[in-house]
Amino acid sequence: MENPVDKRYWTSLEDLAATTDASARESDVRLVLESLPTVDRRSILKLLGLSLAAGALAGCRKPVEKIIPYVTQPSELTPGVANWYATTCHGCSAACGALAKVMDGRPIRLEGNPDHLMSRGGLCATGQGAIISLYDAHRQKAPAAGGTEATWESVDREIAQRLAIARSRSGRDKVVVLTGTVTGPASQAVIRDFLATFPRAEHVVYDPVSYDALREAHRQVYGQPLIPGYRFDKAEVIISFGADFLGTWLSPVEFTKQYAAGRDPGPHPSSANQGAGMSQHFQLESRLSLTGSNADYRYAIAPSEQAAYLAGLVVRVAKGLGQASPLARAMAAMDLPLGAEAEKPLARTADALLKAPGRSLVVADSNDVTVQLLALALNDLLGNVGRTVDLGRPSLQKQGRAADVARLVEEMGRGEVAVLLIHGCNPAYTYPDAGAFLAALKKVPCSISFAISPDETTAATHYHCPAHHPMESWGDAEPQAGRFSLFQPTIRPLYRTRAFEDSLLKWSGRNVTFYDYLKQHWQAKIFPRQEKVTDFATFWDQMLQRGFLEVSLPAPTVSPLKPALMAAAVQHSGRPGGSRGAGLEAEVFESLALRDGSAANNPWLQEVPDPITKITWDNCAAIAPALAREKGIEEGQWLEIVVSGGSLKIPAHIQPGQHPRTVSVALGYGRTQAGPVGNGVGVNAYPLLSAPAASLRGGAGWQTARAVEGINPVAGPAYAFARTQIHSSMEGRPIVQETTYEAYRQGHARETHHEDEEHANLWQRHEYPEYKWGMVIDLNKCTGCSACVTACDLENNVPVVGRNEVRRQREMHWLRIDRYFTGDADAPEVVHQPLPCQQCDNASCETVCPVLATVHDDQGLNVQVYNRCVGTRYCANNCAYKCRRFNFFNNISNDLTRNLALNPDVTVRSRGVMEKCSFCIQRIQAAKIQARREGRKVSDGEVQTACQQSCPADAIVFGNLVDRRSAVARQSVSPRSYRVLEELNRQPSVYYLAKIRNRDKKEG
Repeated sequence: MENPVDKRYWTSLEDLAATTDASARESDVRLVLESLPTVDRRSILKLLGLSLAAGALAGCRKPVEKIIPYVTQPSELTPGVANWYATTCHGCSAACGALAKVMDGRPIRLEGNPDHLMSRGGLCATGQGAIISLYDAHRQKAPAAGGTEATWESVDREIAQRLAIARSRSGRDKVVVLTGTVTGPASQAVIRDFLATFPRAEHVVYDPVSYDALREAHRQVYGQPLIPGYRFDKAEVIISFGADFLGTWLSPVEFTKQYAAGRDPGPHPSSANQGAGMSQHFQLESRLSLTGSNADYRYAIAPSEQAAYLAGLVVRVAKGLGQASPLARAMAAMDLPLGAEAEKPLARTADALLKAPGRSLVVADSNDVTVQLLALALNDLLGNVGRTVDLGRPSLQKQGRAADVARLVEEMGRGEVAVLLIHGCNPAYTYPDAGAFLAALKKVPCSISFAISPDETTAATHYHCPAHHPMESWGDAEPQAGRFSLFQPTIRPLYRTRAFEDSLLKWSGRNVTFYDYLKQHWQAKIFPRQEKVTDFATFWDQMLQRGFLEVSLPAPTVSPLKPALMAAAVQHSGRPGGSRGAGLEAEVFESLALRDGSAANNPWLQEVPDPITKITWDNCAAIAPALAREKGIEEGQWLEIVVSGGSLKIPAHIQPGQHPRTVSVALGYGRTQAGPVGNGVGVNAYPLLSAPAASLRGGAGWQTARAVEGINPVAGPAYAFARTQIHSSMEGRPIVQETTYEAYRQGHARETHHEDEEHANLWQRHEYPEYKWGMVIDLNKCTGCSACVTACDLENNVPVVGRNEVRRQREMHWLRIDRYFTGDADAPEVVHQPLPCQQCDNASCETVCPVLATVHDDQGLNVQVYNRCVGTRYCANNCAYKCRRFNFFNNISNDLTRNLALNPDVTVRSRGVMEKCSFCIQRIQAAKIQARREGRKVSDGEVQTACQQSCPADAIVFGNLVDRRSAVARQSVSPRSYRVLEELNRQPSVYYLAKIRNRDKKEG
């Protein structure tokens, strides 16, 4: 077993290259410091004196708090006691089930609904942060006409006149509703009813990141354009070609929950109860994605190589299964332009697939129909269809067709569209040729935007009729066939807005509210599809309480795959590998937090570090170390990426694990009308999306990868990224520990086995008569998705500090996720490690605080008393884990609307104090109060910290270590369990379970 002292872990390329010179790893910090203006001694003393005086004056004033009592208190509301409402997450089209926490009439938090059949209690970082958009002061507060605020009466009158003309022109004028994917059946019905009142009308669906090829491949083979349901929990072998299914692909919370269930290595051989086994994950991709960082085997391939690799797999699998089908013969006859470097990954993946027929899963993210046809064929050859690939309950997300949008732009340009209604999308920003869209939009006589906030599209429309925020409105969703959920309002509308559906109903001449329409639709269309409840009133009440419903579906009507048809389809779509060349390629992808960029004005999401690069507040051009050496590119150097028809100027980030012939850029940045937070942050990469007109007509959508004609370094100063992990190093210590699955089954639970030693102890032993709160974090389940970071921020009122302060290493996250590389820079392995305050028994921070601001309580918590803290920062200097954050600034916002999102159970700290994780002590106290009322102790699992509750992978367990029957106590003594820096005798209360890689022992 390899010793971690010999196995080198590193956090950045500078760290990998450094020897004993710590400053060599601080290039980004040095770059920031060099960019700061020089100040002489006299100026420093002046500023210091002014700061002290200002601080003294500020300290003399107590913040003004106003309390306005209820005149008539609602019967269902008790001040200070939360109400919970079942609803649906609106962060993306996955529509995960959620619970909204409402305090004193205002929602302050979204949490996953543990009963929901898809998300099962998890929620991603985007979903956690979505509630901030409700309290965004940049929201449109009233309807507008021609950029001027108006009344609903005047806007309705003018739009009704325009629509009346369109109805009376005998089909010469077209009315188009352009939306993102609408998964709500009632909302879809409203749109259909509205369009039915016009002689010529159409609903066009537009998704900025297209899944056209996946749907088209199934149409060609099965006759239905669908996206299957995927069951990662039933797959023993997972092969992913670029699909970041743990990050942003389709339904990441659902897939993470399934994936984590299959990554449990089972009991140790010392246990008599043996598990079913651990899945094996292969990732073939160009950029190092979140999903790729969790793979057992990862291979860097260019996007243009996906088809050739898949065709090679089809040939090997068919041969291994003894099948001589027309498909296998067609693949074998094709020229597969792969070099010798492809032999090892193809042989290894094919061997793994042949060992698990019917228990494997192949997915791909390419928007190339050929790639999707080959992935489909491989799943069929292995017998995965109907098991891990569910055609009977397909996904209803990503219904957009790029060809329809391209045709719409042409029709707009020809003056054929009289009225265009835009909802749930922002094509003036996300459309690859935004200039062409805006030029065509000018030729539309009446254009209407329903955006919640002003954006690039609303700036160019005639009318802005702002819709309610999803937390202010009624609605429904069906993200998977037969799985329904509801939106219900958790607060009265903050502004003069109106639901999109209510606007359509009014303009249709229907004298009904959308709430009534929704209820009638469910009674007529959905209620009859279930059999458990016979009374609709009871059914409706249950739906409001549970938030979701699953109905049974008939067996799928798709026909079985025909090998000859598949072979013909592949040959018709294009020869695998035909587009592969030796040149450079650019790839764009959705960022983990911002996705398509609609949440760019959310500062909490902007400050979530990218799990791989650890960059906040920016996107970058990720390039491989080999390409950087070849081109002489340095970190932060501005690059000009030249593609056919244009170029993009963006700073470079040298990313370990990147394919040497590719450059990757995140979407969602470079907004110009996002709001004061998101404007001018990063670079807009949507122009890198491309597709020839023939490809669009053939069913493929906008391609996320394209050929690059040149990458040219731009002269000038380098750009300083705001990165949150350029300073941490393991220094040869066993901070993260791992082993292989084979070694684990042979009895080796982790790399090192710490022997308990007798230490000379300067601390008095603590006694815990009832409670000692502790946490166990399973590194084998943690994917690094950062949902816990955002959940902690919002639960504990952790402020954002902005790009410049992150550059100075002043970020305030109470919980950070450290990312460690190991191995070669060109093909590294990755380990993610969440690190909250360790709540040490022998806490070194407590012994150095001169004012007893940090003390130990009788529950095992290291408590921070904010009104004692005078900001010496001795505790931070003495903390071995560097888990404390000093509040340099007064981050209490003057934005009264945004302050409505603050959690009233947690103190809002003024500047000059140390902040840290408290194990969500407010939740602990609430559970203790409830248990005391009922005359009992707190039950196991009754308290969930914010990070634990949000984790889609169930990687965090929290509870009472004194109760030896609790889940946390049982896992703390697992053979995989260890504590970080245990040799320092700090006695932390956070335990980690070592990471297991399902690979050959000799490769561990």
